Amino acid sequence: MLLGRDTERARLSALVERARSGQAGVLVVLGEPGAGKSALLQDLASAQQAAADVAGTRVLRTHGIESESPLPFAALHRLLRPVLRLERLPDPQARALRVAFGQEEGSSVEPFLVGVATLSALTDAAEDGPVVCVVDDAQWLDTASADALLFAARQLQADPVTIVFAARDTQASRGNGIGVASFNPEGLPVMRLGGLDDDAARRLLFERAGEALPDEVSDRLVRETGGNPLALLELPAGLTTGQLRGTAPLPPRLLASGRRCAAPPTRRSPWPAVSASRRSPRPRWPG
Repeated sequence: MLLGRDTERARLSALVERARSGQAGVLVVLGEPGAGKSALLQDLASAQQAAADVAGTRVLRTHGIESESPLPFAALHRLLRPVLRLERLPDPQARALRVAFGQEEGSSVEPFLVGVATLSALTDAAEDGPVVCVVDDAQWLDTASADALLFAARQLQADPVTIVFAARDTQASRGNGIGVASFNPEGLPVMRLGGLDDDAARRLLFERAGEALPDEVSDRLVRETGGNPLALLELPAGLTTGQLRGTAPLPPRLLASGRRCAAPPTRRSPWPAVSASRRSPRPRWPG
């Protein structure tokens, strides 16, 4: 169950419903590492796949991988491969994608044609029913894929296509607070994920610990994590049973367990120490 994200889930569901009525929907979900972006997109994809038999919705997925970011069109190929019907695209667009995907030799690839071809491929797939595109870890998209997907997202109009991106929020490090590396969704609708509210954060701690924690313990954990879901799951693992139950003092600095979450090696890293007096910079976490 996705705790504390009812408003965000409702907004995504409304976006998909809008697309089913013939109005394209695009949204960029931004949040700090561990905020739950990947979990939110997984929830959306699972819900749409479960309802696919009834609504006829097709879910297409791709994600950025840091080690693949130098490989042009890698992420775009993952997204389009299940629905790509090159014979139905105009010849220049079809050739652009064949060259981009290594199916035909060519001296160069025209980015504009690849962008238009991406748009055509998605709208063509939508003729069979609504299409929902889920693009996770967009900060690691290769530049060519990011450009093509962002171009298509900006051009969608009266098409039953939904595109949802998730990326790290870089507000603290970039002037406009949007975009990192090759991914810059300027001009697209944005939904930012903050920390969980106190009630949801305490419910998550209860699920993680298997019992209700004393107020002084849960207050400290919620306060120092800022309600970040991944930190709330990781930090209790570094505490003793006595510290969790309030019979032993909490350490001055709360340390993560050192365990890593289940994700590819290039998309994960352990949570750092969190000080009561000073927050450490956030590390890279998936979602």
